[in-house]
Amino acid sequence: MKCNTKSLILGLCFALSITAATIPAEAALRNTTGFASSRALNPNQQTCLLEDNGAVYNSCKSTVNLVFDLPIENEGDHGMIVIDYWKSFNGSFQCVPYAYNPMGGGSPGTGVTFTGASQYMYPDVSNQNNGWIESIGLICWNVPQGAGIAEVIWTY
Repeated sequence: MKCNTKSLILGLCFALSITAATIPAEAALRNTTGFASSRALNPNQQTCLLEDNGAVYNSCKSTVNLVFDLPIENEGDHGMIVIDYWKSFNGSFQCVPYAYNPMGGGSPGTGVTFTGASQYMYPDVSNQNNGWIESIGLICWNVPQGAGIAEVIWTY
């Protein structure tokens, strides 16, 4: 009986390891609410970023630039889904992902432009740099009053 139980456990472990090895790293997703992961590029504007059910939105009288840190574990292409705040706003704003090299420098990815409430867009960025695992981030430029980000989802 002990031999059969041990064989069963070893067999299950082997099957799980084969299954895990076949899932591509690009398929692994992370997500965060807008408020949990954002900060204002200008620290003086941080106090007028407000939260609504996890979303971050701009209550400043002027536009703000929102920065999101997106931890990754793998080199290569990183796709994203960015969902903006669900309440209406006037104007538009752009979100651009960036890959940052730990030795200095960085490069922008494909940006997207939000023009209304409850939209979702698919920016992407590549961080291939001779074996370095770079950091990636998202900057939403010139977010108008009343606009914001509800959630960011990305491959890591």
